[in-house]
Amino acid sequence: MPPSMVVVPDCAGATDARFPVTAIGETAHAVLVAQRDDGGTSPRLLHVSIDGPDAASFVIEDQSSCVSLAGSVDETPGGRLVVDGETCSVAIAFKPSVEGTQHAVLHLGTTEVPLSARSVTSTARLAATLRNVAMLSGVLTTGSEVDFLIMNQGSTPITLGEGGVSDAGLSATNWDLAGQTIAPGGAIQAKLQFFQSVRGCTTGTFTIATSEATLAIPITSRMLGGVKVGYFGGAGSGRVVSSPPGIDCHRGEGMCTWVFPDERVELTAIPDAGSHFSGWVGGCAYDPTCAGSPLPFPSGGVPALTHVDAYFASPEAKAVTLDVTGSGAGTVTGDQGNAGLPVTCAHDCTMWLEPGTSLALHAQTPSAFGGWGGACTGADKHCDLGAITKDRDVTAMFSAEDREVKTLIDPTSVEFAAGAYASDGDLVVVGSPRYFGSNGFVRRQAPDGTVRWSTGFRPYVSPSAVALDATGAIYALVPFDGVVKLSATGEILWKSGFEPPYGLGPAALSVLPDGRVAELESRNVFIFDANGFPSWFADLGTCVPSAVAASPANIVAVACTDGVIKRFDPTGAALPAWTIPNSAGQTHTVSMAFDATGSLFLHATRLAGSIGSRVIARLDATGAPAFTVIEPVSVIAENQSYSVARPGLRIASNGQAFLYLSHHARSFGTHLSTADTGGLIQTFTSAGTTSWMVDKPAALGTDADPALDLLSIADAACDATNHCALLGTYSGQELTGWVEVFATP
Repeated sequence: MPPSMVVVPDCAGATDARFPVTAIGETAHAVLVAQRDDGGTSPRLLHVSIDGPDAASFVIEDQSSCVSLAGSVDETPGGRLVVDGETCSVAIAFKPSVEGTQHAVLHLGTTEVPLSARSVTSTARLAATLRNVAMLSGVLTTGSEVDFLIMNQGSTPITLGEGGVSDAGLSATNWDLAGQTIAPGGAIQAKLQFFQSVRGCTTGTFTIATSEATLAIPITSRMLGGVKVGYFGGAGSGRVVSSPPGIDCHRGEGMCTWVFPDERVELTAIPDAGSHFSGWVGGCAYDPTCAGSPLPFPSGGVPALTHVDAYFASPEAKAVTLDVTGSGAGTVTGDQGNAGLPVTCAHDCTMWLEPGTSLALHAQTPSAFGGWGGACTGADKHCDLGAITKDRDVTAMFSAEDREVKTLIDPTSVEFAAGAYASDGDLVVVGSPRYFGSNGFVRRQAPDGTVRWSTGFRPYVSPSAVALDATGAIYALVPFDGVVKLSATGEILWKSGFEPPYGLGPAALSVLPDGRVAELESRNVFIFDANGFPSWFADLGTCVPSAVAASPANIVAVACTDGVIKRFDPTGAALPAWTIPNSAGQTHTVSMAFDATGSLFLHATRLAGSIGSRVIARLDATGAPAFTVIEPVSVIAENQSYSVARPGLRIASNGQAFLYLSHHARSFGTHLSTADTGGLIQTFTSAGTTSWMVDKPAALGTDADPALDLLSIADAACDATNHCALLGTYSGQELTGWVEVFATP
């Protein structure tokens, strides 16, 4: 007997498929979410089909999980098995070939859902919804890509401007809108691609600027997430269950795949009698209970699967108990010989290994390693336990560095690119997950590392800079979007649309004290007001910009790679240029910031042929050097070219300059490369003396493959309590982000 399904109301409360009015020859999309609700106790085969007078215009798309959830164990030609309470989705494409309203019926088991959609020719005339501009869709619904029409109902041409979407969990890209002109009575087909970064429902507004008015289009979108327990490994046996209910899988049998509308799902591994749980792959290492997001890689409104593998050891297995102690933070990684299960523990854990399995451990930390205890001894970060034939106890001790307050290691595999403190002590960080095609993010986290919210952007895109103004508003520099302003709660308020230059990182963005924001472009500097409107811009001429900073008097300074510092008053008028001391004939990478007195601190690294050096300087309010320190730095030869360490500088609340020197070459974005060689941090007084310094080694351990054993410094941030934090990425079994907070002297 087929199952009975009910359509789950969408984000607008509707239970029907809502298609935008669509031009002939184009495609519109809609997604329905359905749930089995017949009280049956056994799985039933769900068939999905479309019939009716205009069935040829409606197509069930491949990503419909009600038809077949990719990779699931219950795939059946023409349908799939569902249990009572299970949720799935149907993605439907409307592809009209004739004009008019068209009808069909979607069959979901015993349930029938009427389908209705309207098609028009590209020159059809409808009533205007905003002056003489008409948007031929009331609501854009769930879907990674949608098409719609924009019409000119007036008697004069209309020119379209930039478009943008406003919502904390939704971003959108439109193609070929800006600059297009619509003749009177004409229309153009427009396309939007959506990226949703939060589970469940989200709403927003897509706005298009025109020469007549601003067209505002409401958007609703929904995202689901699925979990699949794909593999049971090891010589033991057990089951995995979920909370909320759905997953109940015993060694690949039972319900091993489930779609969840919930934001977080908890999986619990339960070993059979005598067996031992020995770890997850794709989950939470050795914790029997693993809580996490069911959808790490958002992709439109179509359910995606988080794949988790569970391992169980036999009754004969031996326990290796790891105790992680000390005032610092770190991870212990390694391999269980040919067992295939990697080791990653950031806190106490127990590993169960079959007798004779070899185990080698590596201690890795952005803090300091304090040595081993128990079955491992000494200060070497590598410990080879050999073949495990009896229970073993191991202690790994991580020590805080000089003046270290705390170190936070992100539990997910992400790269941090930049950070800035809010006035309440929260840290706002930008970066991207370390998975191909994943979305870059801006997120706010509490002092203990708890994520308060995260706003995602399009796939393959990582924000490179972030700053906050006095009101708590957040500004991020995002490829393709330019400056993006977010509220203190993560809502996207506006995007500048000016493409930032590649490779400048945190130095390409600065907030002025009066609330405006400065953004570097390849040959220009743009100033935007708090509402996103251009205040002024300056052509930098032959200057290749390296950094921008704003003074307490709202003077904007732009450092050029030739050592010249261009300056502009609050209206954009050029002021006399300054120069970096002893800069002739050298190419500079610069980080700089003004202190409260209007003095400009500089930290620059430079190349003269294959010779590297760095300069630390403070220029007073007239541009005269108050002090200058010049030191040699190492140069890395890579691909027949030379690179030098990347400098960073922030001003601590006590007025000292907090400097870092990141030796990694940034061969590709923020990704680590084999050219990484650690870094250096130090504080400088206004008189030019070093008050504190720590050398950060590149090698976190003694791994045979140095490319898997690296540390990278991406940025620094200083709060109002004389604390400054380093942000970056370090590698264990996978790369992950870290934040290390220091108390400045």
